[in-house]
Amino acid sequence: MCAGDFTRPCTSESEKETYQQVALAGNNGIIYILENYKVTSFVHVDYSITRVLRYRPKSLPESSPDILICAGHCNEIRAYYYGELITTYGTQDWVHDMILGDIDGDGKDELVMGLLNQTIAVLKCSIEME
Repeated sequence: MCAGDFTRPCTSESEKETYQQVALAGNNGIIYILENYKVTSFVHVDYSITRVLRYRPKSLPESSPDILICAGHCNEIRAYYYGELITTYGTQDWVHDMILGDIDGDGKDELVMGLLNQTIAVLKCSIEME
């Protein structure tokens, strides 16, 4: 699970500070959103989800929702924005864990993934929104 703003834009800075959702990964391949004590289905993935991660690129406007990255029982990761699939990336094995950070000090985020075959994969994150 992870916290963020995934389904709608915030209209003001004060709303952004108080508004938050929780993305819940399901073994049934569904990612759910918990908001105001209500759980709703967000996206359906074709495999069991084991990891979800909030990604907030610097290029996104403040009022835009976050990008949700997910991984599970498949050799790929997927990224969703407003509940729509925006990209997939094939991996050598299932992703066991993942984290975002600027590991090379260039001011841009990298996605670091630990795979089940005991390898590490690093992706440079680059999102261009229209």
